[in-house]
Amino acid sequence: MKIKLKYFAVYQDILGCSSENMDVKEGTTVRHVFDQVMKGTALKERYFQSTLFAVNLNFVSSDEVMKEGDEVAFIPPVAGG
Repeated sequence: MKIKLKYFAVYQDILGCSSENMDVKEGTTVRHVFDQVMKGTALKERYFQSTLFAVNLNFVSSDEVMKEGDEVAFIPPVAGG
């Protein structure tokens, strides 16, 4: 099934894009998607711990199961000043 990924801030820098489509198997969780996207990234676990995830504009936990057509956003912490 197909899902859409949206990246913000540091994820755009790391991945070199702001969005992409991904084919996933039924039963795939947000955590699995994150692991696939970030594989090979040295600080993957550190990024995971500080990232919020949204599916279809609603904040979700990393064990949320994906459905066909879902839009998943990786939202890193932001700092202001």
